[in-house]
Amino acid sequence: MPAERPTVVFFRTAYETQGGGSQMLLRLLSGLDTDEFRLIMLTQKPDETARQAEREGVELTIVPYRGKLDTYNGKLLDGSSVTKLRAGLRLCQFNIEARRVLSQADVLWVDEIRSYMTLLPYILFAQPTTIWNIGLLSESTGVMKFFHDIALRTTSYVFIESRDEAKRKFTVKQYQESKHKFVVFHKGVDTKKFSPHPSAVDTDSVRIGTAALIHPRKGLDDLLKAFSEIDRSNVELHIAGQPARADNVEYFNRLRTIIDDENLTTSVTFHGWVDDMPQFYSSLDLFVLPSYNEGIPGSVREAMAMELPVVATDVGATADVIVEGETGLLVEPGNVYELSNSIESLVTSPKKRKEMGIAGRKRIIDNFSFEQYVNNYDEFLTKIS
Repeated sequence: MPAERPTVVFFRTAYETQGGGSQMLLRLLSGLDTDEFRLIMLTQKPDETARQAEREGVELTIVPYRGKLDTYNGKLLDGSSVTKLRAGLRLCQFNIEARRVLSQADVLWVDEIRSYMTLLPYILFAQPTTIWNIGLLSESTGVMKFFHDIALRTTSYVFIESRDEAKRKFTVKQYQESKHKFVVFHKGVDTKKFSPHPSAVDTDSVRIGTAALIHPRKGLDDLLKAFSEIDRSNVELHIAGQPARADNVEYFNRLRTIIDDENLTTSVTFHGWVDDMPQFYSSLDLFVLPSYNEGIPGSVREAMAMELPVVATDVGATADVIVEGETGLLVEPGNVYELSNSIESLVTSPKKRKEMGIAGRKRIIDNFSFEQYVNNYDEFLTKIS
């Protein structure tokens, strides 16, 4: 391969489990043309996402987080001055140790605000062409506003899935001053992989399902409470996912308590981590995502590609995918009553479910295909590198 291929370094913080963002990144890396680009993933430990990327032919560089940086979580910001100082020194150490691979980047791609702030010393020093790829973004208030200000000032481009979402998450001033940096990329769905096919499950029950990390922001407790309010004589609920981190096991136990208290034991099934998501979707009649915070959730797009009607909370840019009343139903986050009514309205109407499912797949093919997503990425990286 020619040596002059532009090098794109993808930096991400590894986690114990793969969320939708990690899976989307893997699909992107597998789709980009390695004859045109040299792709490197930089991360602090070889999690499953990193290992899969390496198997796809992506170069993998591991630079560990050390000391306080390794134990970073949201509580670090509330720590003592000494704790913050130690974390800051470890952060500088990481940048020094990672400089060998960072210096090779024609384009530096960074996923979330934590990752961006981790590489801030290098970004300030070397001023590389930088892409801040926003997935899940916290509201721009308090200390997060300070971090967002820095990231918006120092990055070259901000990849988002919806300008409306950017306007909701950033302050008016932040958006107006940086709107020339925003580039909209609708993450794509592999409509060949995620396509309707006969289910291997033989049942007369209506099967409701969701796929999400077991985490409070996913609103699974609301889903269980809403499910408890409907007529469950011929209805099942199936949940694919596992706790995001060890500290979310407490939330998982809370969900178990709700199941016991509401007598849902025989009608709710936790499937844990599911490798074959198309098969999981094919076993369902209705998909529900009751989240409190999303970008544009990949699971909603995948479910729609599988011709499933969707009930989802109107958060993030979910409304950019779901056409209310045509491909699914949108509900207010945290409104268990509205969620329950919307679920029941589709459980009791097979005809409406069928019509919404067909319309949903057409919408995904027309607007959110993976092929278009990769082509857009390829063209943009070629232009800026």
